[in-house]
Amino acid sequence: MELNERQQRVLRGEICPYCGRETELVNADKIYSRKGLGMVMMCKPCNAYVGVHESGPNKGKAKGRLAGPSLRSLKIRVHAELDRLWSTPEERERMYKDLSEFLSIPEEYTHIGMFGEKTMGKVFQFCHVNKERSGSRIE
Repeated sequence: MELNERQQRVLRGEICPYCGRETELVNADKIYSRKGLGMVMMCKPCNAYVGVHESGPNKGKAKGRLAGPSLRSLKIRVHAELDRLWSTPEERERMYKDLSEFLSIPEEYTHIGMFGEKTMGKVFQFCHVNKERSGSRIE
């Protein structure tokens, strides 16, 4: 699966997926009421943003694509559902491999931070299909 330049820039948080504008690096204090939460890449007109890695090999890089209010809410819900499907690092790794196959996308693109609304709906389907295997109860 080959991404074009625009898709790559969206996934790197460099341009807004909603309006196509260049993003800007801003202090997360401008968004959250708490201090010390680091930096975010943001598109102010769209109220879309994504966190930035603060350390390690990805320091200064966005954690995925920008998300507007509805996608941020959806990401929180989807992440909670996915977390019910694993309890060990090995199970988590296997779950993401299975999710990659379910979505028919490469593993390197199988990350909540990279998904839009349409893909999030498919991830919910994956969670319901796999809840029996993990013994979890997903509402």
